[in-house]
Amino acid sequence: MESMKQIYLLLICQGFYLGSVCQRWTFPSRISAVFGSCVEVPCTYHPDGDSGTSNIIWYLYNNTNDLEILNTKDSSSVVDEYKGRTSLVPGENSCTLRIDPVRREDDGDIYYPGIAEDRNINAHKQNKAVLLNIDKVNIRLRGSMFLRKEGDATTIRCSVDHTCPSSPPSLKWNKPGQIKKRSVEISGGSWREESELKYFASYVDDGSRVLCTVIVPNGQNKSAASGPLNIQLDFWILDMLDSLNEQQKIANDYCIQQTTATIREVVYLLRSFEEATIFVNRDNCSISNQILK
Repeated sequence: MESMKQIYLLLICQGFYLGSVCQRWTFPSRISAVFGSCVEVPCTYHPDGDSGTSNIIWYLYNNTNDLEILNTKDSSSVVDEYKGRTSLVPGENSCTLRIDPVRREDDGDIYYPGIAEDRNINAHKQNKAVLLNIDKVNIRLRGSMFLRKEGDATTIRCSVDHTCPSSPPSLKWNKPGQIKKRSVEISGGSWREESELKYFASYVDDGSRVLCTVIVPNGQNKSAASGPLNIQLDFWILDMLDSLNEQQKIANDYCIQQTTATIREVVYLLRSFEEATIFVNRDNCSISNQILK
């Protein structure tokens, strides 16, 4: 009985029934893309043993007559809307479709692959197809914006998902710091670009925002995201700096006009601001020497 099953399957795969029964197509049922970027639909074709090398066709599903959007054997049959925008990503048993650039009107389109040598061999006969959705750029920004003093470090992470691994979007920051980048494959043709900024606090940034900007390679789509909070750098001395600078001006006047005893009184008043002096110029005549002692 087992041998009869094997003969039965062999007859199917040799074309006694529809050839597509024995072909295996592996690709996601749904994929998202960013307008203006490219999309690569990962696809692997596993023909039966007698098929040999085949040319790939990708079809756009249509209620009346499915249209060719890619034909590696005869590109003249490709519909005008997709000419110059589609290509096959090379690889072993690859049927991976690349569309570049993605247009807004591509949203909601349904595609499926087949082979040029036999139009009856295609994924649609196995009830398989992929739906394309056009999404906006979705930026995620995470990290603490609360720092206590000058030079403190915080790590801020920015990431964006995409489906174009050969031409990924780039991430840029508006603040200086140490930057690490990496690409992570998620699943089903989705990738994530990540950028990590190690930011060192500077009092001049108090009240500003950290911005992470995503730039699509072809430049048609650019989007930016800001941090969830203002950078409220909690420098307890920042509130004192203006007062300190003002008192130092007064102290400079005392250096010229008052006695040594009066200078010592001013120094005593400035003791509470001693740590803040790392931010200011200490070239304030003899009173600077008093502060440093």
